[in-house]
Amino acid sequence: MIKVGIDLDGVLANFYEAYEKLTIDVAGKDNFGDKRWPNQYPQSWNWPEDHFGYSKETMAQVWNSIRSSHNFWTKLNPMPEYDRYLDWLLHAQSHEIYYVTDRSGVYPKRQTENWFDWHGIPYATVLIAKHKGLIAKGLNLDLYIDDKGENIEDVEDDSPITKAVLISRPYNDSFRVKHRADTLLEALPK
Repeated sequence: MIKVGIDLDGVLANFYEAYEKLTIDVAGKDNFGDKRWPNQYPQSWNWPEDHFGYSKETMAQVWNSIRSSHNFWTKLNPMPEYDRYLDWLLHAQSHEIYYVTDRSGVYPKRQTENWFDWHGIPYATVLIAKHKGLIAKGLNLDLYIDDKGENIEDVEDDSPITKAVLISRPYNDSFRVKHRADTLLEALPK
């Protein structure tokens, strides 16, 4: 049995699309143009502000909207390779899978569990945690997969027995980590 931890946003759930749409709605203008998802992955972690000229105030309003929403996390679309992940999951019955996310707002755990139910994974084990390394250590994870470089570094520091794999995206190119994968499926155990 292999114990696997997987992040959600940017790995399984399409945060980019909903975040860009909400940013446009809050700002009342579309600065993304044809450089929005799915035409382009974000180029930095704070892409609306760093590359598209949205103000700190607008982005604070976007996050206030997310934190006050009863359904923002439930309405995210799956990432494009999600169906292939479901196929993998059918054959991974002997693995323990933990979904570890740093979501905030109104009942983020319940919203996330509902999202999994609606997308074919009933009874998903969802953990809300800011410090992914402590979770990996506490659960003795064999493998942890994320798209945020800081989270992979955290796991490498706090849980050296865990193989931490960074899913390559333009916004995490600068991170020097031990393991990278181009796709989620490439990162998963065979």
